[in-house]
Amino acid sequence: MNTYDLETFEENSQVIPYCVCGIINNEKFSIYYGESENIIIKSLEILCLLDLENFITVYIHNLNFDGMLIINEITKEKIKFFIKSRDTNLYYIDIFYMSKTIRFRCSYKIIPMSLENLGLLENFKK
Repeated sequence: MNTYDLETFEENSQVIPYCVCGIINNEKFSIYYGESENIIIKSLEILCLLDLENFITVYIHNLNFDGMLIINEITKEKIKFFIKSRDTNLYYIDIFYMSKTIRFRCSYKIIPMSLENLGLLENFKK
């Protein structure tokens, strides 16, 4: 299962990602604030390089929060995307990047438990 997480801090009333990490095809990756001009866009490149399929499904624990940060960055870069939402809930985001489709899905809507408890099932710490 491919997973992805954003860690953030707040500065001057703005939420800023300082770390993007994930596991794609059992390969762990992480990018920290300052290592790249845009760590979210860099993470999309890594996803495309680590997964050789044309359609990549990646699970995010809280897509409503992380998804809005991702949408904000891909919109700035004019990267095409499609969202599936209902009311105020994001169910998935399809991002069309590097000749691939990356689908971010909300894991919490599938398995409603915290990342800490979910990690315990896999003997993994957040």
